[in-house]
Amino acid sequence: MDATLILVFLGLMQHRKATQVAEEMGLTQPAISHALKRLRALYGDALFLRKPHGLEPTAFARLLEPKLRRVLDGLRDTLRPAGAFDPDQAGLTLRIAAFDYELATILPGLVSDPALARGTIRITTLPVASDEALDGLINGSIDLAIGFVEALDRRGPNAPFVTDWLYDESYVVAARRGHPIFDAPLTVDRYGAALHVFVAARASVKGIVDYALEARGARRQVVATVPHFFPALEILARSDFVATVPRRLALNFAGRFDLGFVDVPVPLPAFPVRAVRHIRDQANPIHDWLVKRLLSVTAP
Repeated sequence: MDATLILVFLGLMQHRKATQVAEEMGLTQPAISHALKRLRALYGDALFLRKPHGLEPTAFARLLEPKLRRVLDGLRDTLRPAGAFDPDQAGLTLRIAAFDYELATILPGLVSDPALARGTIRITTLPVASDEALDGLINGSIDLAIGFVEALDRRGPNAPFVTDWLYDESYVVAARRGHPIFDAPLTVDRYGAALHVFVAARASVKGIVDYALEARGARRQVVATVPHFFPALEILARSDFVATVPRRLALNFAGRFDLGFVDVPVPLPAFPVRAVRHIRDQANPIHDWLVKRLLSVTAP
């Protein structure tokens, strides 16, 4: 195996035509054919099948692509000078996918960095859903996704993403101070009987709370569904409704909305808050700096 074989393989995965790869690499077509023959012998697989429209990768070739791309990225990283990234001299825009929970609890600490205060780095946020965020990382329209990106599991272990765990988040039940729900220990029956505000980024009639209650033969009455947490907090401040919200959100904003909160009386799974980037940026010093800042501002 050598770097030329890796470049030929990745070129064929991208263009699906040997002539185009030969032109791009400055090689002859026989050289590309010879490289493909070596690759086939090395891996014991056809790798590419000839079709009317060009070369079609085999299933094995699709599994191989992210692994060889990581190898190539590692080689490229050796050519980058150490310490080349200076945030005070960056002059760039970082595009981050996140919703209001992450923006409210994480972004304030991130933008307090001196480089942002001096305007040498600009943060742009995009409220896009899980699958859309991953697609944005692939096509390069997003630099980083922050939050609970559940679509990662659906993409499989060979998806071209690098994840950095920030923390695990749990839930609490929030309501206005003086709400009767705080007058006695919160039981499953009292929790289910309360009037709930449901926060759902996408249209949904059920959430994890509903499934947890159903497992215990109970249910809740949802009187309002909103796509963001802050409208829910304002509704709680002005009503006798309750809402199940992330613990960090309650800790940060209960005082501002004059709310109280208690533990949820049914077990709900915690969810991981992660920073996700494309594998091509695994060794990018800009992304390394950004992830280190996120780890710093989210540390307990």
